[in-house]
Amino acid sequence: MARKPREFTPGATYHIMNHFHEEIKLKHSQIAVLRVILKKAAKKFNVKIVCFNIMINHFHLEIYFPKEGCGMSKFMHWLGTAMAIKVNKMLNHKGHVFFRRFKSKIITGLKHFYRILQYISRNSFKHLRILPKDWPYSSYHYYLKKIDDGITTHLAEVLGVKKHDRLRKAIVSYLLYN
Repeated sequence: MARKPREFTPGATYHIMNHFHEEIKLKHSQIAVLRVILKKAAKKFNVKIVCFNIMINHFHLEIYFPKEGCGMSKFMHWLGTAMAIKVNKMLNHKGHVFFRRFKSKIITGLKHFYRILQYISRNSFKHLRILPKDWPYSSYHYYLKKIDDGITTHLAEVLGVKKHDRLRKAIVSYLLYN
């Protein structure tokens, strides 16, 4: 039986996640390389990454796909292929790198945006017991310390809000206290 086509709405934001095979556990230096690949993919396909977190065995992305841009499947095909090639090379591994197809869920509403941003940002603590401020492979530092990581697009830009600082303060408050 053929699998159901993935639903996609141009101009929407999605929470995307994927897991590596269970035998694949990345080191910090290897995660840093995948971060560079993510940056290249965002530029190549002109998508807006609102939030990301690359962990030792999986990753989460919150991505806005502009109406004029590429589709999610095309973006994820390129990203997944580039990551798989690099992981196989770094680990001297052959075969599948990802456990299964990536998962994606459309984000509906501002409250949902915040919840996903918080969930992704705190993922290092949930899985590794490493505080988000001590995990350098996420967009947490972009929002809390105003450090331009070259990957993250401010949520205000995606939402079309002009007052970035006010929204940034609201995001910081949400990330830290809820």
